[in-house]
Amino acid sequence: MCNECGLLYSCTWSLAIRSWSCACGANLDRDHNAINIHKEGLKLLVIPSF
Repeated sequence: MCNECGLLYSCTWSLAIRSWSCACGANLDRDHNAINIHKEGLKLLVIPSF
């Protein structure tokens, strides 16, 4: 998933691929783009209100 536009790629990539360019024009680094994991986790986090 591109962390700029949200485009979801439905293919399996090798761990050897370290960077790529998205259709939106963003140049993405695999490690930096992992911010998507953080963003999705925050969406799933339920904070109780008192």
